[in-house]
Amino acid sequence: MRRVIRDQLFVPWLEQQGYFAIHSAAFANTLGDGTLVVGQGGSGKTTFFVSALAQRSYRMLSTDRTLVKLTDEGILALGVPEAVNFLPGTLAQFPELRDLSESSPAERFWARNSKFHVPWRLLYGRFAAQPSHSKVLLKRIVFPEYGAQWECRTLSPAETREKLEEELLTADRDLPVPNWMEIYKQRDTSAETLLESMSHVHAEAVRWNGVSEISRYLAHATRPERESVMPLGPR
Repeated sequence: MRRVIRDQLFVPWLEQQGYFAIHSAAFANTLGDGTLVVGQGGSGKTTFFVSALAQRSYRMLSTDRTLVKLTDEGILALGVPEAVNFLPGTLAQFPELRDLSESSPAERFWARNSKFHVPWRLLYGRFAAQPSHSKVLLKRIVFPEYGAQWECRTLSPAETREKLEEELLTADRDLPVPNWMEIYKQRDTSAETLLESMSHVHAEAVRWNGVSEISRYLAHATRPERESVMPLGPR
């Protein structure tokens, strides 16, 4: 029932208020500076998110879908906590989650049909984390990609926009939802306007090969003065 209320009423209502859903994970540092991790399945969204949980210096927003809205202050990010589907191999990389993968044989660790469905409350509880309920403004966008060698590259606005367009989940039109309670209204922001603004947020393409690389990247990213890409490669 809660999922029905969330997906059929609450999220559509937020979309009518100017929010757009993006296929992404999201978290924020202690200053409320938000990071959006955008990508398709297998890119590393979940691994980035859990690595941020393990840092203990981030506040968590979303595991797989984030709502963003253009405001006078900047781009506001709103979390949608959801259950996460984990590959056993991903669970095994984190001591807090390793026991959840013990029923899976090692040869099935990376099989796509061997995923475990982990409720977000259980996931957050393993790290003593809570979902963020305060205002978060988007300051950084990360596009992860699993690869053989570490690489972190700043993206141009054109590159950022192209990648964001691929993961935009909200249609740029009035949604056909019942309005019998008169709670919906026409959006005053288009996807075109939002994507143009988001394309100028600092964005990085991050190729990673291990959790330790992601952890170093995130530890560096928590520093308030950080404005450029991490100069460190794998050690």
